[in-house]
Amino acid sequence: MARAFRYDWSGDKVISLLEDAVAHALYLGAEGLLTEANNLAPHDQGTLIRSGTVTADELPDADDVYYPAYGTDGTDGTDMSKAFPDESSDEMYVSYNTPYAARLHEHPEYQFQDGRQGKWLETALDSFRDRFNQFVVKEIRKALRKR
Repeated sequence: MARAFRYDWSGDKVISLLEDAVAHALYLGAEGLLTEANNLAPHDQGTLIRSGTVTADELPDADDVYYPAYGTDGTDGTDMSKAFPDESSDEMYVSYNTPYAARLHEHPEYQFQDGRQGKWLETALDSFRDRFNQFVVKEIRKALRKR
């Protein structure tokens, strides 16, 4: 005699959980990449590093980041409130937003102080790839445990 078995598949819920987990991992990975890049970026007064930001869906308006980072907007150079991303996005950008960021980045032959270097964002990305994958795996595991 055959016995019936009923299974309620929550596929849409699982897919939604996974999409959210991957988006959050992408955000965490972008923040981690920015931290790693900041450790390599040229540093004089700190404006370049403060202008480094993670944004969602598109690159930021450079003025929204540069002037607060430089401190010319009446702040102390640390108010980056316009630069925070929506963590649920599936597209993140890590960028530096000073008028001179691209020039410094593209000239690794410049002699920067304290072992800092040009191509800091590319170098950080190359060394960060494996850790980024770990962010994704960790967030997916957390999401599946919630189910």
